[in-house]
Amino acid sequence: MMPGRILISRVFRWWLAAGAGSFDVGRRRVAVIAPHPDDETLACGGVLALKARAGAEVHIVAMTLGEAAHDTCCGLDHGDVAEVRRGELLRAAGLLGVPRQNVHCLNLGDGAIPRAGSPGFDKAVAELRALFERIGPEEVFYPRWRDRWPDHEAASALTRAALGGKAAGYEYLVWGWWNGPQRLWREIFDGVKKVDIRAVMDRKAAAIAAYMEAPPAPCGAPYCGRLPRGFLDFARARYELFFSSQA
Repeated sequence: MMPGRILISRVFRWWLAAGAGSFDVGRRRVAVIAPHPDDETLACGGVLALKARAGAEVHIVAMTLGEAAHDTCCGLDHGDVAEVRRGELLRAAGLLGVPRQNVHCLNLGDGAIPRAGSPGFDKAVAELRALFERIGPEEVFYPRWRDRWPDHEAASALTRAALGGKAAGYEYLVWGWWNGPQRLWREIFDGVKKVDIRAVMDRKAAAIAAYMEAPPAPCGAPYCGRLPRGFLDFARARYELFFSSQA
């Protein structure tokens, strides 16, 4: 992203935050949907840490283990990448206060989360719905339908279908802050919520470091892959933004 676009993204995010309503984190049971390990931390690390600190039951649902992250550079074996990224996920979750037994992996396939109407979609919806019925979340955080990354957008549709209005839904952006401000500002943003995470920024920073400062892959990049310069700035802000869902 060019420096001018980075500035536009930051201003756009600031503008949304300025008009956002406050979000009462509370102690409601929560599940955060992560298309890949690290999405839960980048988008919702503050919420997870605040919830855990308040004594809420917190869950992370990883739809994939991000096993294809090195397909275009060093071509690492998917099983090896998945094993490392699972370990990073568990470490980051623990730093945020999420117990190991509350981290769930669906193994849908990195780059292959089924989209609505495609083979495997109904089966994945049923699997996620069964998990929701078992853990009973009152709030579910998941990617916005225009998060500008195929797996994220597929995960959004899949989660909405599995929820069926049985829990409060809140959408987040990860790649959307980076790739999509010019498209995003054409939307009408009702119900934008802001969470002040200054009290737990140290926990979120440690969880981000669990991914970004862990021993790298043989190519020298983190196992989650190379992220654009400045990409993490949005995750390191003093607040997190979410969008009320109609799911």
